[in-house]
Amino acid sequence: MKALPLSLARLICQRASFWWDLRQRDRVRGALTAILSVLVVAIFLIALACGDTVQQMILTVYVPLAPAVMWILREIIAHRDAIQADERGLATVEALWEQAMEKRLDDAEALNQSLLVQDALFDNRSRSPLVFNWIYHLLRKRKQQQMEFKADELVKEAMKMLQSG
Repeated sequence: MKALPLSLARLICQRASFWWDLRQRDRVRGALTAILSVLVVAIFLIALACGDTVQQMILTVYVPLAPAVMWILREIIAHRDAIQADERGLATVEALWEQAMEKRLDDAEALNQSLLVQDALFDNRSRSPLVFNWIYHLLRKRKQQQMEFKADELVKEAMKMLQSG
């Protein structure tokens, strides 16, 4: 089998990178939103069950938990912003892929665009909050299979385009 040109292989890898980062961050954002929701409801129910006054509730429950709530909110917002950047990057790579499949993207322009995409990937990752290692390991097997399946589809599409001349 003929090898895939570097310009196309690079786009497949960059697409996988944006896709993977987006999926991880989406799961983290969802989990943090669920934790925050449970925490707020639990605080309310505990205060209600104890019959606390508003002043007691603020001093004994809200104040001690405020830093955790604020951290969770900041993380949710930071992951949302990172997801939006990943979505823009993924859309850019997919548009470049379409141009390549329609033979409207030569090697020089593909290299130039890939460098810009790589800069965007680096910039997004350097500005984004970290994803815990245990989340990565939890998601890795299934997401790796999905990513490999899509990469195989893209390789087949590219090979078909190359064979058609």
